Amino acid sequence: CRGADLAWLESLYGMAVEPDAVFYLKVRPTTLAERTLEKYGVLDYWESGMDIGLAPDIYDSFLKYQVLVQQHFTKLQQKFGFQVINGNRSIRAVSTDLRRRLEPIVENGVRNGHIGASDDLVAAEAAVAAVADRRNGAPWGTGQPRPPCRPAPPPGRAGRARPPAPS
Repeated sequence: CRGADLAWLESLYGMAVEPDAVFYLKVRPTTLAERTLEKYGVLDYWESGMDIGLAPDIYDSFLKYQVLVQQHFTKLQQKFGFQVINGNRSIRAVSTDLRRRLEPIVENGVRNGHIGASDDLVAAEAAVAAVADRRNGAPWGTGQPRPPCRPAPPPGRAGRARPPAPS
């Protein structure tokens, strides 16, 4: 979305161990915006793509940028076979779906001696629980604010809550 060379990016992960599964929780941009505003009260400058000038308004830019991100993830899904999960559903439905998909992967690894049953099943369940906690508003179960993972937006460019005007 920001013009990085995809071949170069892929080369960065060329040495990584291939995962047993990749789950992509796909959420409509409008639903994502609603959830973000409900949780944080503002939209993030970077997650809205404000730095690439998609729209002068952060809400409109967020929607446009998230569409671009989804287009990239769709290409990655087609290339690498990610499992797409409908993230528009309730937390319980997404969690149940993830557990259903994880169980055979973990069981297969245990049967084949690739993973230790108790430790890896606990880790898989913890990962699913963390996703559910995160979607419930808990920042990865820590009770602490989300740590900064990107630079602050330029002065005067912070996000603001503004749902779209009624048409």
